[in-house]
Amino acid sequence: TTYKATYDTCITGETLITLFDGSKKMVKDLLPTDLLLVFNHETGKYEGAQIIFNDSEPEGIYRIINLKFSDGTIVKVIYEHGFFDLTLNKYVYINKNNMNEYIGHMFYQADYDGVNYTSRGVELVDAYITEEFTTVYSPITAYHFNYFTEGMISLPAGIEGLFNIFEFGENLTYDQELMQKVAKARGEEAQGVPYIIIGNQSWNG
Repeated sequence: TTYKATYDTCITGETLITLFDGSKKMVKDLLPTDLLLVFNHETGKYEGAQIIFNDSEPEGIYRIINLKFSDGTIVKVIYEHGFFDLTLNKYVYINKNNMNEYIGHMFYQADYDGVNYTSRGVELVDAYITEEFTTVYSPITAYHFNYFTEGMISLPAGIEGLFNIFEFGENLTYDQELMQKVAKARGEEAQGVPYIIIGNQSWNG
């Protein structure tokens, strides 16, 4: 059996990604014109953003990390993937070496009810390894980087240092007071300070 997991792999091709209109699409079927649902940590609002790129690896047998949550959601990860840990109030990368440490932690999930996006916390209740024949994808969105994987707010692998830049306050927003202090020290406006901007397209929801 051949395992092809590499440093920057992420999620299986059949994983559902939430679009800005509330519909869901398998990550392998995403198009450059698709608007993905993202979360703006400056404003605390849901927005839509295009994909900068959607890296992929060919079909093969991969070792899969299955993350099972209390509502029955299962996210299939290859190597590692980032999720917002409500227990620690920050993004964390989950991989085969630390997956059991996060069992019992609460994670951020959101769904669209046809009118509004509603959020909740769901508990990670199990984590286990399987071997599956699949493809691997790792999308990244313009400006915000995050997107919703099987309803869970998440981040791709390989972008350490581009998130958790400030502490999070209420409603997953960056600490505004700290943002203002950093902006003042840099002689800049607070808007946009937390991000290293990749791409320039973002739409308010």
